[in-house]
Amino acid sequence: MAVFAKTVVAGERGLVVAQSRDAAAIGAAVLEKGGNAIDAAVATSLALGVFEPWMSGIGGGCAALIQPPGEAMPIALDGGMIAARSLDPKAYPLSGGVGGDLFAWPGVVEDRNVSGPLSVAMPGLVAALGLAHARFGRLSWAEVVEPAAAAAEAGHRVDWYSTLIVATAAGELRRQPAAAAAWLANGLPPSPDWRKGVVTIDMENLALTYRRLAAAGADDFYRGELAARWIAEAKAAGTWLEAGDAEHYQAAFVDPLRFDYRGATVSAMDGLFAGRSLRATLERLAERWPGTALDAEGYAAIAEALRTAYGERLVRMGHAAELGNTTHFCVADADGMVVSWTQTLLSLFGSKVLLPETGILLNNGVMWFDPRPGQPNALAPGAKPLANMCPALLELKDGRRVALGACGGRRILPAVAQLSSFLVDQGDDLATAFARPRVDVSGGDVAIVDARLDQPIQEAIARVMPIETVAEAIYPPHFAIPSALSLELGTAFAEGVTTKGISASCHPWADAVAAGGQL
Repeated sequence: MAVFAKTVVAGERGLVVAQSRDAAAIGAAVLEKGGNAIDAAVATSLALGVFEPWMSGIGGGCAALIQPPGEAMPIALDGGMIAARSLDPKAYPLSGGVGGDLFAWPGVVEDRNVSGPLSVAMPGLVAALGLAHARFGRLSWAEVVEPAAAAAEAGHRVDWYSTLIVATAAGELRRQPAAAAAWLANGLPPSPDWRKGVVTIDMENLALTYRRLAAAGADDFYRGELAARWIAEAKAAGTWLEAGDAEHYQAAFVDPLRFDYRGATVSAMDGLFAGRSLRATLERLAERWPGTALDAEGYAAIAEALRTAYGERLVRMGHAAELGNTTHFCVADADGMVVSWTQTLLSLFGSKVLLPETGILLNNGVMWFDPRPGQPNALAPGAKPLANMCPALLELKDGRRVALGACGGRRILPAVAQLSSFLVDQGDDLATAFARPRVDVSGGDVAIVDARLDQPIQEAIARVMPIETVAEAIYPPHFAIPSALSLELGTAFAEGVTTKGISASCHPWADAVAAGGQL
């Protein structure tokens, strides 16, 4: 059974749903101030770097779908990470063992593609935030950055979940001096202490970086004073990154992948993200199963469709089979603009390389590449890796628009595909869809099956492939952690429209926050 019960939150002035309620509240406050969905997305994104710093931050990358109000077509935004132009694939010799972080390919000596300075790729999050805001933002850039700067100045407040996450990564954090100094005081993970009151992790230097961003603009991160500072730190730490990598980096608006699924229109990321695999899964599901009652036949069809889609993905596009630590949030404003946004450092705490002067935690995007020469998605200088991020927008036949995405590396696609099927095939509302048990088939030989599924359903899935039955847990989660919101298409927004949002029941911090208060 789910550990935490989450309810649908509804509001008429816009809404933010995120894996941190505190970050969602910052986004909702920006909506209340008169900002639109992009303003709130920028504020939420940067706040997540404070409240959920091990998942994402300005040292990482992102992908997003944006639906401007009154327009028929959404826009996709690519802020993915790119390998440094000086990266040498020969610096990653195979070890003959199994890679760290549950790789599907052979390991690399010292796991140097998984953690440490040689695992770092060029981050794209700030470029994407700046590009989105320049095109769509309503408030000033400084106004939407400042709330996250204030949060960073206050520091990361430690609770039991922070302690759990830091303890999970402590073995690798202690190998990186700056990260160990910040997160492992006295060599141990931080923990709440009722005798001392609030315990916080100092993020003053990140606050200063945010305030520099607020004053100088997003471009300063790539071609200004801030760029010079953090690139110098990154080079001193031993990464491949140089000034030219930052100067040449560009986030980009791109055409989304648009396709029909049983009369619903699905928009997702094209190219090296998971959108094509989402389309392949849903197309295979439509071929194999009529979309009727979600019984043993339906779940078996879901498992088979995912197995087929992942088989094609791993052979044709590369493996990218890490579990990953990502975050997804959704935003809608009172005018009908909708944002589905996924961002990541990739692994827990990314590369574990923390730049002490700027407070930036760097990604380990090199892990996304296949270290074997000549393979799809092989390591190469200046290349983009295959990524599992899968933000999506659905336009349903009943008049709803849904923003949907998830955290969980290779488990993201199965979650987004199944929730899409639940919403389309079963006509579910958000609460019903999120309450349904799911399966995870994401490139391995075994299907992970929620223990709540009846025995006949488990047996039907087992006829497709071997299964492992599990009960959901807080950590490590056995399934991806989704977030979603929905609103009615064609509604006169000036008269008020109800937006509904929901987060994963297994995540203790995740929640939706409505601007102006919950209905």
